[in-house]
Amino acid sequence: MISAVCIFFFLVGQIQAGVYIPFEKPGQCPVTRGITPCVCIPENSECRFDSNCPGAMKCCDFGCGCNKRCVPPVPSPLQCYYNGQYYPIGAHFPSVDGCNTCYCNDDGTVMCTLKACGYGYK
Repeated sequence: MISAVCIFFFLVGQIQAGVYIPFEKPGQCPVTRGITPCVCIPENSECRFDSNCPGAMKCCDFGCGCNKRCVPPVPSPLQCYYNGQYYPIGAHFPSVDGCNTCYCNDDGTVMCTLKACGYGYK
């Protein structure tokens, strides 16, 4: 039972001095352009904190602070998001196939080489 409790808090946040402290994941929430009603129904919220969301997803608000959902993050202007990781502008890193190389552009987009890979690559 104790190990299950420890794993639970490891996955969703941390406890310091008996106080639960959720962690914030990197990236930003996407900008919403729609108008949403400010009707707070707890069942409409999928999460409360980033730590409630799987993988790199963030808990983002889509209406008055009570309509939160887990969504993929938007990279901040000084980084790129690729294959679940963030890279600084100007960084070179391996592509998903393990053969090609990618580059993080100034605008936050990622460009990868397109050379043919031999056997043993994805």
